[in-house]
This record gives sequence, structure tokens and C-alpha cells, in this order.
Amino acid sequence: MSVILCRRERVSHPFFIESLGIRVGSSQELCYAFYHHPLLLIDDLMGQDLMDFIREELGMGATAGRMEKWIRSGENPDDALIMFMQDCDYYSSLEISRFRQQLVSLRKLPTLEYEKKKGDCLFGFRQYGKAIDIYQKILEMSDHMKCDDKFLGRVWNNLAVCYTRIFQFGKAWMPLRRRFFG
Repeated sequence: MSVILCRRERVSHPFFIESLGIRVGSSQELCYAFYHHPLLLIDDLMGQDLMDFIREELGMGATAGRMEKWIRSGENPDDALIMFMQDCDYYSSLEISRFRQQLVSLRKLPTLEYEKKKGDCLFGFRQYGKAIDIYQKILEMSDHMKCDDKFLGRVWNNLAVCYTRIFQFGKAWMPLRRRFFG
């Protein structure tokens, strides 16, 4: 990932974002990661490790405190993320507004569609094992939730492609058979 940095922050321990497989060493890199890959980050990243990184490594204790207070109050954690992005001054107000709208539209997606988009994102990053886990989770959830055959066909197809990408051709056959022959 390439990022244009405007200020230099010295961190002794970069923050590792597992879903992207990268280490970030500045508030701007963190903002960039959130802005361009929200599906992979908004559910799993807003924890104590991130707050500690913001407070201790980035020297943004006041921001981390406000974010923690916001999250503890039961408010929307997406707003805490927006708060962080505003304090970093890496994106303009218009860009942050667009990002907020993107978060709102992602949160409005039905559960299965949201998970599929997440799996597709992981697939795009060539994290096939994680994508397989998500696609299998979708198929398990589809037994209890209503969804159309076309959607399930796309999930079966993507699952098969993931298996072929990791050279598990025997495992790829079953999803393809389900996809094309029911």
C-alpha cells in the first residue's frame, strides 16, 4: 500500500492490521487504511489495542479518551472512528462526509450481503483462507436466513474460486457442483 504522508510521527511499535497484513506507523496511514478498506476494519479493529496505539504511540491521548468514552456510552462506534479521522486532518470535511455515508450504507446491508462483500474484499487481497471462512459462514447462515438462489450461487462460485487459488481442486469441485447442478 502506498500512502502520501504529510507529517512525520515517530512510533516505536507500529500497529499491525491483521486483515490487511500491514503495519501502520502514523495517524495518516491509519486513516488511509480505514478510509479505503472499511469493510475489513470497522468490525474488528475498534478495540483496546487500537486505543492504546492512538494514545501511547501517536500521542493522541485526548482523542483516544474521547473515543473510548463515546464507545462505552453505547453510541455508534463508527462516530468514534469519524472523530479520530477529523482529529487527524488527513481528509477534508467532504471526504469524511462521504466516508460517513459509506459506513451508513454498509451498515444498512443485509447480514449475508455484508459478509459476502467482506469475503470479496479478502479475496481481493488474496487472503483466500479468510475468504473461505466467510463464504462458509454465509452458507451456514443461509440455512436459517432467507436469500435468493442467485446470491447463493455467487457465494458457491466464489468459494470454489478460492479453493482453486490455493490449489485445493478436490475441495473446489463440491461448490462448483452445488453452483451449477443444484
